[in-house]
Amino acid sequence: MLRLDGADLGYGGAPVLAGVRLHVAPGERVALLGRSGSGKSTLLAALHGVAQARGLRV
Repeated sequence: MLRLDGADLGYGGAPVLAGVRLHVAPGERVALLGRSGSGKSTLLAALHGVAQARGLRV
């Protein structure tokens, strides 16, 4: 299970996404869709440990 509750994500102290809430159950598939610059890569980088995250529990 993957669960984010109010995580703030960004790079070098600059916030990109604030208050992210995401719950993914085991076996569930998720697609990230959005315009360029909307934070898709930042979310994935935070989950992978590359981007800075406050309130992130994986």
